[in-house]
Amino acid sequence: MKIFNGALIFSAAHGAWVQPKYEEVLKASKGRSNVNWGFPVGMRNSQAFDKCGEPLLPKDALKFECNSATCAVICKPGLMPLEKARVRCRKSGWSKSFPDCGGCEPEPSTAPDVLAECKDGKTRTCSLRCAEGMFFPDLGINQLGVGLKTKVVCKCKKKSGKCDYKFVSKSLKRKNVSKFSCDAIQAPPTQAPTPQSTAAPVEIIEDNVQHAVSSGSCSSLISENAEATAICKTIDDVNVKRALHHAPPVEVDAKLCTDAQSYADLLAKRDSGLSHDGALLQSLKQGENLMFGLNDMSIEANFLLATKMWHDEWIDWDFEKLTCTPGRQCLHFTQQVWIGTQKVCYAAAKAGRKTYVVARYSPPGNSMRRMRENVLPAN
Repeated sequence: MKIFNGALIFSAAHGAWVQPKYEEVLKASKGRSNVNWGFPVGMRNSQAFDKCGEPLLPKDALKFECNSATCAVICKPGLMPLEKARVRCRKSGWSKSFPDCGGCEPEPSTAPDVLAECKDGKTRTCSLRCAEGMFFPDLGINQLGVGLKTKVVCKCKKKSGKCDYKFVSKSLKRKNVSKFSCDAIQAPPTQAPTPQSTAAPVEIIEDNVQHAVSSGSCSSLISENAEATAICKTIDDVNVKRALHHAPPVEVDAKLCTDAQSYADLLAKRDSGLSHDGALLQSLKQGENLMFGLNDMSIEANFLLATKMWHDEWIDWDFEKLTCTPGRQCLHFTQQVWIGTQKVCYAAAKAGRKTYVVARYSPPGNSMRRMRENVLPAN
């Protein structure tokens, strides 16, 4: 195998010579560049590279690429020189030993819910994304409700030779790649519920009457809210469903009501379907469920319908594997019965015959790392 490849270039004009970047060496090794990147022969006691003899190939190196008075180590794909790659041939011999090559593991060590797609270039670069239905809280989601991706690149410290993956984004450069993890996106329902859906509002109301918790204190906390009665009646129903899954009752919170109403008004103004604002939720430290109903029902009936629909998702949730049936949605359910959640409020806004329903939760749920202890099977 040919490992010593190069071209001899002699020049009498050395004064203005500037060393090209290492990228030119890599291009030359692939026949994509004719730049004379080597140190000029005859300048500062240098001589043609072939005068120094062919050196031993360093660890994990592919070959040498040589030009004028310089040879450079070309590493195997995905690896990089652990010290300066170029060595000059002097009359006394090579100016220093050639460096070994090194690199990172084939894929970065990440949380189980982070997926990596890697490729080799000058070094190894990986695109990180979350599994379906999840997102990086540090990055948020796009307008389609899909978690944003990010990139990491393998970098090696010259002195120690230690290599590790680092984020390309400046905003993430202080983050530890191995500890970067995903949280679940609370995806909206795929179809707009109607009065003809399997969960009729009247059935929910009857169930609520039989099992309701007293909502007197709830009403006093949000007495100025026009939908206080509907909100409190819905929270009673939420607590009945939470109790089935060993979750303590939640209470109304006036700020959650205000925040939920602001977002419901925004969705109704846009009237373009459901979408979460991941960055906003992260800044507020709130969880969220969304629904819209194309119907002529009251606000209260839509609140109760949403609550019933979200709870009905339990049938597709695998409490042992912590996964949802493919093609189905479960994360409304898991948020609604999340044991760690203490506060909740509902809001709604109309856009023609559509009713946009927003439920906000605090503290938020749906962290995959804490899913098992916070979402329990029903009695």
